[in-house]
Amino acid sequence: MDFMQNVKTVEQVLTSLEVAEMVGKEHKELLRDIHRYEQQARESNLALSEFWKESTYKPEGQKRSYPCYNISKKGCEFIAHKMTGVQGTTFTAKYINRFHEMEETIVNGNAGVVSNIDNAKLVETIALQSEMLNKQVELLSEVTKVLAEVKKEIRATKEPTKEEDTPLIHNPKKMAVSDSLMYSRTKRLNLFIGKLAKLSGELKSDIYCSLYTEIEKKFDVSLDSYLEVFRSEYTQDAHTINVVAFYDDFYDYSYKLLDNALSRYSTFDREDLL
Repeated sequence: MDFMQNVKTVEQVLTSLEVAEMVGKEHKELLRDIHRYEQQARESNLALSEFWKESTYKPEGQKRSYPCYNISKKGCEFIAHKMTGVQGTTFTAKYINRFHEMEETIVNGNAGVVSNIDNAKLVETIALQSEMLNKQVELLSEVTKVLAEVKKEIRATKEPTKEEDTPLIHNPKKMAVSDSLMYSRTKRLNLFIGKLAKLSGELKSDIYCSLYTEIEKKFDVSLDSYLEVFRSEYTQDAHTINVVAFYDDFYDYSYKLLDNALSRYSTFDREDLL
């Protein structure tokens, strides 16, 4: 029984790569959609942990790992409900057939597949997943250590020194700011986004999601990981925008993006936002 449960745990998800192919989107577009769903869920105090979980994949022949999601059947149903017409119907049929194939393989031993499973390959698959999980834990541990050092510096009222052209992902502690400056920056970014939403007619939640996606692409980081650690070190009430305001590189890049976006509109005085 434990063996079969392990097989089911490994197999009963689809990667976001496979789902993106099913819905006819580029993988980065599907990731952007999922980020937007999560932002909207957080604003409504909803949890989507049963729908999908963060993961990584490594393309063949490359050393670098890239972010992806392992999407459950419930997650596929959620995505399907966001689609309409022929595209939604086609995706629903594809993912239902795909999960049925996996269930038949696991429960019924379709064509003798289960009874002839190569244990060595199964062990190898589990080992690879374990290795990826260990790497994520190591990365999270490093971020936790850095934030702990930042917290000590803040308590000692010692303002950290910013080093020009130092990548944030290499040394985030040297780019953190005081609590008062962080909240001042947060207020300014929220004002920018509110004004941009009013002028453009877009939802504020969509603007937040687009901004976070651009930051993650620019600095090759996961803001969700930073937020998780930030909440454990500072306050559970923190939001992603607080993390953006907390680090100079994140904030400067966000300010530049929003200022450029607002510059397209000439019907208001931008001095009011400063």
